[in-house]
Amino acid sequence: MAVNESYLRNTFENAPMGVAFFTLDGTILRANPAFQKMLGYSEDDLRGMSTHEFTHPEDIARDHKLVTKGTDIEHTLLQMERRYIRKDGAIIWGQVTGIIVDFEQQAVFAAIIKDITHQKASQAQQKFEEKMSSLERVASAVSHDFRNLLSLIDTQAKLIQMDQDSGTSHTRPLQNIFAAIERGSSLIDQITRLTSSNAAPCEPVKLDQFIEELAATLQQIAGKTVPLRYQLDPSTPVQLEPDRLQEILFNLVANARYAVRNGGFITIGVEERTLEDASPSKLGTITPGTYVVLTIRDTGEGMEPETISHIFEPFYTTHELSADSGRGLAQVSINVRRARGHITVESTPGVGTAFHVFFPLPPKKPAPQKTVPDTPISH
Repeated sequence: MAVNESYLRNTFENAPMGVAFFTLDGTILRANPAFQKMLGYSEDDLRGMSTHEFTHPEDIARDHKLVTKGTDIEHTLLQMERRYIRKDGAIIWGQVTGIIVDFEQQAVFAAIIKDITHQKASQAQQKFEEKMSSLERVASAVSHDFRNLLSLIDTQAKLIQMDQDSGTSHTRPLQNIFAAIERGSSLIDQITRLTSSNAAPCEPVKLDQFIEELAATLQQIAGKTVPLRYQLDPSTPVQLEPDRLQEILFNLVANARYAVRNGGFITIGVEERTLEDASPSKLGTITPGTYVVLTIRDTGEGMEPETISHIFEPFYTTHELSADSGRGLAQVSINVRRARGHITVESTPGVGTAFHVFFPLPPKKPAPQKTVPDTPISH
């Protein structure tokens, strides 16, 4: 019996997945080290803690109903996916497989919890890619037809212009037509760029120096009343397309400007960061390694999780409608992906938002091996 207890204890302590025992009202009785690491809490923190304290609010009611339903049939296997809020505030996904058993004359929910955060991120990225692929086909067809229509309007307007005398009543309407054609052409160019796969040559770029050279332009984008602050650490050059990097910067600063329209400031930061473990992002999983990280942080109104889940979708916007509504962050996402980078978002309503763009450092080339010349053999 002692051997079995020792075996079970070692299995519990060393299991690679989270293992925990809960009362049916959600109070934690025991949690193994893997579950502690998953949530960022110590064993003492978790003991006696309610699952409601670290479960996403939208999942609490649903999971409580599922567990309560399972109490009607002892030893019924229950499976669910739920979101947990780590001690540091990050949201992770857990796949819970549990069973209700009798333990010391008390019904207890014994569960194995697998961290599926990266899997969920990959699924979300696949859906995003499928949506973008469909949009690219639609946008390409619409752009082609719209360009033909503008060309016809432009031709007819020029014929009218040739037939009329200067200063007649047609002058102002024709000017308006030409202005509309120019705006329409600009719109087509933006849509074409959004869906274009053409790549310009990459070159080594030091982000801190690149941003310093654009400081005056970035301040113009932010506006005279919005303070820009800089936290630029010296960085290793990264292979990037300068035009696309500039577009990433301009769009993120413009987005931050809107967030602080009622007051606040914007911080632009650059640092090198080494990731020891894989981490989820809006563009899949960030693999371990060293990255140059660009951060655009604002102290504006912040966003709800539901908004964050849509912000990189083309034409999705929470701003007032304008000529370029909804394309800025979609273009950022595309440009980051083409740079083989990743982007993450953290936001708290009423506090602000931070976008982190991870650019991978090129792999270090192995040092050339010195060849030792053959030593002649003396006879």
